[in-house]
Amino acid sequence: MKKIILTVICLIIVFVVPIVGVSLYAANIPDVYGRTYLAAMADKYKILHDTDGEKIVLVGGSSMAFGIDSAVIERELGMPVVNMGLYAALGSKTTLDLTRSGISKGDIVVFAPEMDKQAYSMYTNSEITVQVLEANRSMIWQIPVSEWAGLFCELPDYITAKKSLNKNGVPDPTNAYSRAAFNEYGDNVYDRPYNIMPDLYLPANMIDINIDMIDGEFIEFVNDYAASVRKVGARFCFSFPPMNGAALTADSVYEKRLEVYEKLREKMECEIIGNIEDHIMSEGYFYDSNYHLNNSGVPYNTKILIGDLKHLLGDDSVTDIEILPPSGAEHDDDETVGDDTDSDLYEYEDDIGGWAIVAVKPEAKDKDVLRVPRSYNGKKVYKIKRGAFGGSSAHTIEIGDNITALDDGIFADCANLKTVYLSVKLGANDGLPSVGGDLFSGANRDVLIYVPSIKYGAMCTDYFWMQYSERLRVAK
Repeated sequence: MKKIILTVICLIIVFVVPIVGVSLYAANIPDVYGRTYLAAMADKYKILHDTDGEKIVLVGGSSMAFGIDSAVIERELGMPVVNMGLYAALGSKTTLDLTRSGISKGDIVVFAPEMDKQAYSMYTNSEITVQVLEANRSMIWQIPVSEWAGLFCELPDYITAKKSLNKNGVPDPTNAYSRAAFNEYGDNVYDRPYNIMPDLYLPANMIDINIDMIDGEFIEFVNDYAASVRKVGARFCFSFPPMNGAALTADSVYEKRLEVYEKLREKMECEIIGNIEDHIMSEGYFYDSNYHLNNSGVPYNTKILIGDLKHLLGDDSVTDIEILPPSGAEHDDDETVGDDTDSDLYEYEDDIGGWAIVAVKPEAKDKDVLRVPRSYNGKKVYKIKRGAFGGSSAHTIEIGDNITALDDGIFADCANLKTVYLSVKLGANDGLPSVGGDLFSGANRDVLIYVPSIKYGAMCTDYFWMQYSERLRVAK
């Protein structure tokens, strides 16, 4: 008996004490994520649990957050609506887990994840989950205990990030990626009049629809979730997100899209509403990603969803929504060009928004410092393409705020690179350079990005840039 008691005491000392100690230490450092985009999940969670009676619950990634006018759905269908969509990088599983406890009898749950391998998988992200939980730590009880170890392992990095943000500036975003951008339904209502993507789509986040994206374990999880929804007397439906037609890969042809749709119909043990084709839309309906709609895209997508839900419910009434034409791109009237001192060191490609740098010329590959020019031959330089600095021996690269698009893998094959200085526009709502999820593919692990102090906090918590927060530093 003594041996058992000693074993238990040892286990408590080895495992429980460190967990409690680190958790308490983390909780005593002032919170930093309360005004950020991720903190909106706490508000959505509260809306879900505070909404009485039968309701429509929308679940997905940011395409759902940016794609729906819930008030119009409520008006047309006579049921309250809760939009739980937030961020695909949080993981479809985690978003569904955080939603599960708020589903009750008579509810209709619509799940429409982004169409990519990650969203159609059991992927979870402990770093993002910890940040989400900061705004309401009680939500941890909705996360399976089997995943708590991953959350605990993330705490040291979370503590480091909190200290850095408290020192350099707690994020207080005022753009679309802020907690304040959401309304009482959970819709993102920040004003988005145009497509602001430099190429009208994000090349670093192409939409590749093929049968390989369907993960069997994920389908099993969704089917189990759907069964739990039906068990409480609610209804579960699978649907599709709005997709930028200009971002479809060359392989995502109609036949392959149909194959995916038929496979889902075969494997999903739930109702599938709508189809993939209706959700492929003009680039003029999108804002800053291949899944985020602008002001004119929201009513278009909302009307599609209402039509699908009415069909599900046997409602043949006319949906009274004005469909707006695609608003198109934001017009850049600034024809001013700037310093082109080093412009002859690069090779260019004429692209939608100006010149795109595609390579460093041989005579520049031995330079210790490379500076990206603002213009070339009287036209602005706005983009850097994959592998552009490949083979360079530079240890430092300086990128000005004229660059609005950074392709994945631009630093590949730069063996000596250590430091990137990235200038960004300093206005409160000026957009950061568009970036994908694989910017440092092929680059050294210790490459750091130095950014202006006024933008450090915003970039560490930005929807697109937060994945690189460990590489970000404040420029002196």
